[in-house]
Amino acid sequence: MDRNEKLKILQGLDEKILTERFLIPLHIEGMKCRKVQYSHGPLEYGKDFIYCTTNRYGNPIYTGVQVKVVKITARNKDTILNQITAALGGTFTDLNDGQKKHLNEIIMITSREITEGAKEFLWKLLEGFGLERLVTLIDGTELLALLDKYFPSAFWEEYDYFKKYYSTMKEEFETIKDISAIGRKESIELEKIYVSLKLTEKRKLRIELLERREEELEEREHTLEELRERERMEETSIEKNC
Repeated sequence: MDRNEKLKILQGLDEKILTERFLIPLHIEGMKCRKVQYSHGPLEYGKDFIYCTTNRYGNPIYTGVQVKVVKITARNKDTILNQITAALGGTFTDLNDGQKKHLNEIIMITSREITEGAKEFLWKLLEGFGLERLVTLIDGTELLALLDKYFPSAFWEEYDYFKKYYSTMKEEFETIKDISAIGRKESIELEKIYVSLKLTEKRKLRIELLERREEELEEREHTLEELRERERMEETSIEKNC
């Protein structure tokens, strides 16, 4: 599968699928980030998921990732900026200890292009707020490079084998005009159309792993919603007491 095909796959996904199938596995399996926490939803406050790394002194660095599947231009730059500042200015609940914490940085990833005009505008405003060192912008091409480097198995590695298989089968059946034509075409070498059972086994295992990961993400999201509901109830109680 070439780069254009991979990029086309990424750009055909919505935010939820892009995050769950590519970005979270990239950070967990590929980049070895810890405490990856899915937070996509109406109360995400500018961040779709959060992860933790440590600096050279062993201190935790919390990073929020904002996921987009649209082209970032001068027209939607204000929305992006508002979400970035909201993410950095707010707090999140760490599901590992239940404590509220602040992000140390934010990464905005889109599967499509970020125009030069949008970049220039965003960087100027971020510099004005003193936030330019806390923000990273990644477009679709850069995302693909990260996947190729840290998580090459993100794309179905058996794709080319099956593509050749179906292509060969298609050529075979396109020559059949009626039932009497079967068997009259020159024989095709078995290796040209044979698909190893090992490939289907790998595919089955990969599907099982993805389903298991989706279940874990749903469980974490449910836990996060419970914590948010608890926070809303506490805030409401405080307001009534005041």
